[in-house]
Amino acid sequence: MSRQRLTILTFLLLLTAIFLGGAAYTFFGSPFEEPPLSDRPLPVGEAPQALRLTVEETGVAAITAEEVRASKMPFQEFSANGLNLTRNGETVPFYVQGEDEDATLYFFAEAITQSVEPPAVYWLEPGRGKTMSQRDHSPDGTGVATGVQYQRWEENSTFQPMATGNDSWLGQRMFAPGRLEIPLTGVQPTGGPGQLTIRVWSSNQSPADPDHHLQVWLNGYELA
Repeated sequence: MSRQRLTILTFLLLLTAIFLGGAAYTFFGSPFEEPPLSDRPLPVGEAPQALRLTVEETGVAAITAEEVRASKMPFQEFSANGLNLTRNGETVPFYVQGEDEDATLYFFAEAITQSVEPPAVYWLEPGRGKTMSQRDHSPDGTGVATGVQYQRWEENSTFQPMATGNDSWLGQRMFAPGRLEIPLTGVQPTGGPGQLTIRVWSSNQSPADPDHHLQVWLNGYELA
């Protein structure tokens, strides 16, 4: 028998075996055991195991018992005995004021202002948490008639990886000649002195000296 005829016969035998195997699979089924398909429908509106609380500003944050119950997250008690607050796996102490539906959970939240992944995330879940410590303390020393208030107007709309410093998030871009107005909301003037700090990063250069400059005005008065 020639080699060419032997090759053709071998190929025909392989095709026959493939066809017979397919027919046997169709008639008898697969020889391998397959896991049965689950007929359980996917849950709709399933109760969450934890609440994701996002924080964009540093300060005291709050969530009410009514809001937590509305999320349908199961918990035994609206206190540190039934709720646990964490951030990055670390327990965060909190304070609960009020009772029943009028109860409110307070905690000190720290926002992320020097990262490419804002905002900060806190997790509230069922479990044993940590109560914020409290103590009574009477004021000491001489009293003052006025105080200092700090305000931050930060937009974080433009990411500049080449900017100097440890914060790469900046506000609006301004091209020369240009003008940019920033409303300073929340200021309560009392007649005392104030201090304004502006952070600006420039990304262009020119052989001229000076190559560019800024003028800062406040309420119609040139400051710098």
